[in-house]
Amino acid sequence: MTERKSNGRHDANSSNYTENHYGNDVNGKTYSNMAYKAHYWNGWSEKMWSTGANKWVYWSPEDGCWYNRKKVGPNVVMVPMDAQVDPAWDGIHLTALANPNLIGDPVTLRIARVGDGPVVVGRPMEFSVYNSRGEVMVIFGSSRSARLPAPTYWRGGGDLLTRTGSVTFNTPGAQTFYVSNGTNTATLNVTVLSLGFTITGTNNGTPLTTNAGQNINLTVTAMNGNAVNAGYRGTVHFTSTDDAAVLPADYQFQAGDNGVRVFNGVQLKKIYGSDPTQTITVTDGAGGNFGSITYTIVPGAATGIFISLRRPDSDFTESVQGTGYPFSLRVGAIDANNNIATSYRGTVGFTSNDNVAGVVLPGNYAFQAGDNGSKVFNFTLRTVREDTTTITVTDAANGAFTDTSDTISVRGVATSFVCSHVNPVFQGSLFSISVRARDVNNRTAVRYGGLVNVSKTNPNLEDNFPTQLQFDPAIGIPLLRGVFTFELRLFSQGTFTFRDNANNAITGTDVVDFTV
Repeated sequence: MTERKSNGRHDANSSNYTENHYGNDVNGKTYSNMAYKAHYWNGWSEKMWSTGANKWVYWSPEDGCWYNRKKVGPNVVMVPMDAQVDPAWDGIHLTALANPNLIGDPVTLRIARVGDGPVVVGRPMEFSVYNSRGEVMVIFGSSRSARLPAPTYWRGGGDLLTRTGSVTFNTPGAQTFYVSNGTNTATLNVTVLSLGFTITGTNNGTPLTTNAGQNINLTVTAMNGNAVNAGYRGTVHFTSTDDAAVLPADYQFQAGDNGVRVFNGVQLKKIYGSDPTQTITVTDGAGGNFGSITYTIVPGAATGIFISLRRPDSDFTESVQGTGYPFSLRVGAIDANNNIATSYRGTVGFTSNDNVAGVVLPGNYAFQAGDNGSKVFNFTLRTVREDTTTITVTDAANGAFTDTSDTISVRGVATSFVCSHVNPVFQGSLFSISVRARDVNNRTAVRYGGLVNVSKTNPNLEDNFPTQLQFDPAIGIPLLRGVFTFELRLFSQGTFTFRDNANNAITGTDVVDFTV
């Protein structure tokens, strides 16, 4: 790119140039970096028409913001556009580059919603964009007024193909949100609801709280702006983020309601994960109205206890273990709706059908307030057997509060390696070899953590492979424990030998032949 510096003046003879612009105060706000370099047009930036601002605006990926171009005396000053500079600016409405009538290429460009809740005026809607083209500016548009994301510059190589963002629509009704990379346009049709209902309920507070399974009375008021819409005759529909919620049936407002209706016997029951809040939503499909209310759910008293093989920090289970290797399980109390009973203060004890020497079980434990109803405990099992070992937890004061884990497979220590690769293998091409540690019963030794020496017959100076492999017994994904997969490139055929660095008896081989 040819650079032309004009010291604040536009050089009309070049479409590829760099300008210096000066200034430090805009609408009473001081910008410490107003002396900057901005790249135009065929270089880094885009010049676009904003129908919301009724002016040309400029996007600088290098600075990460929009600029408004102003002439001050002999100089051209680029002013950062933000809420203080131009509070009425609502984003770029593309009229030329992003044509919503173009057919989107599903391989090159895609756009999709993240989540499935209602789209509401003034509230961000999350989306994801897939773009397989590198080194290109991706820009957004909408068929009606919206607060749009700034353009995103996809650099080739290092960028992820999928990115997420949000758009906020300013008006209700059906409209199209679209993204363009200059060649393809992908569209997303949405129906935007207006905030036409207000909802209040019993068990109010700050924040709103309700006990799990407790009755709530909700008052739904149809609104016309800031006034009650006494003539409303639409039909309302209730949904909730709580799949177990007890909700009213659809209801059509009557003349005697005067725009206000109380719905009795609503219940919220479930807490999912660490977020104790649940939302009830009221919509009217015909009028596009929307309203919602969110409660914090307080779990009930304990009705039982549990022991879970699910790893405390993931969705994977600890159903396969290695003999003599410590692992962790979560134990806690549950209420009538299977929520964690955070008020539980009982004392629990542990037993197992693996009772040989060396087994490690926790001692009796009295739950504390800081445990919030559940706690992670450490265990070590010894007897090598498949799908028969269990651990039982019982409340010391109430024998009815007890639970036994699902069965656990206890694997032995490594005695050999099983090695394999996928054919065909071509000379000089990249491929991979998997080395699996196995116990005396030919099952994967999931807690093997040895250092393995790698050698090969008929070596070639150009062969590229590691000479040692370090297994990790604490790897997070259970399915990968006891297995090491690596990539290599060979220029000579031969047999690989894998041997434990501390125990020569633990070995395995893999013969690699080229496909011609």
